[in-house]
Amino acid sequence: MIHLSNKDKHLIYIFLCFQFSSKLYHACDSDSAHSFCIMPLNTLHYADHYFMLLTLWITLVSLSNLSKKLKNFLHFLGTIFLSLIVEYDRTSIWSLVISITVGLFVLISSCVSIQNQLNRVNFIL
Repeated sequence: MIHLSNKDKHLIYIFLCFQFSSKLYHACDSDSAHSFCIMPLNTLHYADHYFMLLTLWITLVSLSNLSKKLKNFLHFLGTIFLSLIVEYDRTSIWSLVISITVGLFVLISSCVSIQNQLNRVNFIL
């Protein structure tokens, strides 16, 4: 039996939301006679792009070695920022570039911070 932590469960829920919204959008977006729309195409388009960026952001922040409070704050801030970016321009490459760049900066800076703390401890010993 596989035991998942709460963090892993939350990531799985976000990935499932992304997959579900993407499937609904692409099922509605097709030009065939078998298109299936349960919401307006504009809403599904927003959800598809929003969850794609949110999945990237949450994954990068969750991989960092930050305190739980700081991670929660960054998740909240990223959620609001990404919703604004997606509403402004859904198909912009800059929304993807900005979210990945800031997420990688958070991840790398937390790793560098941990490495510096370990080097100080090794120097003292």
